[in-house]
Amino acid sequence: MESNQTRCYRCVGAIRKMIKYGKTKSGNQSYVCRACGKTRVENYAYLAYKAEINQNIIQLTKEKV
Repeated sequence: MESNQTRCYRCVGAIRKMIKYGKTKSGNQSYVCRACGKTRVENYAYLAYKAEINQNIIQLTKEKV
């Protein structure tokens, strides 16, 4: 059950070592690296990871709102 899309960002290499590791509370697929043990989620449910929302958060923080 090896994923063809996910690569470990810690083990920086061309070989895909991520395998399925269950699901999160929101139902997104979770993966774990066979080499280093680092876990990763394919699609995050937290909206601040989107670029446009992240820019709004930064701007509002600078304005102390």
